[in-house]
Amino acid sequence: MQALEALLAQQVRASVFEFRIGQLDGSLSPTGVPAPITGNPSAIAIHPDGRYLFVSFESTGRVGLFSIDAADGTLSQITTKPSGVEPGAIGIDPLGRYAYVANRGGSGAGDVAIFRLDISSSVLTRIDEQDAGTHPVAASVDPSGRFLYVASQGSNDVMRFLIDRNDGRLGSALSTSVGAAPSGLSLVCRIQ
Repeated sequence: MQALEALLAQQVRASVFEFRIGQLDGSLSPTGVPAPITGNPSAIAIHPDGRYLFVSFESTGRVGLFSIDAADGTLSQITTKPSGVEPGAIGIDPLGRYAYVANRGGSGAGDVAIFRLDISSSVLTRIDEQDAGTHPVAASVDPSGRFLYVASQGSNDVMRFLIDRNDGRLGSALSTSVGAAPSGLSLVCRIQ
């Protein structure tokens, strides 16, 4: 049976906490001392292989890449890169080659910064950005890796972008009005 763990970002303490999830009752137990992070983490996302953690830093406009030690869960910072104004939610494609960071944009329009991750060298490279409405706050890649969905509070919509599987860039967009100020987005894959 696999051990389940949860990671939690906390802006006030500028830390990422790790918890072990109880196999029988689902309880959370801290695994040790929180990992201090330089900057205030606003969102986190785990790479599909479980070896990397992406962290967005709203106050500095950057996104960080951390390695996760398989034995004890210790985080080690690999790099940080400029993302945009007020980065938040992070969506990762199912193969872990690309990360999409929703930059809220402060008082203006927001965008999605697109990063490529070279697993063999642990290099994170910003490759593009795409307009994504006003104040995008959530980003999620569908399980097939074909689409990125971005919820934008200021424009009251969810945008669907086609992902180019060759280079991770975003193609055609389709906007759907969803009502006032969406604040979160999660995709569900139902087995039928």
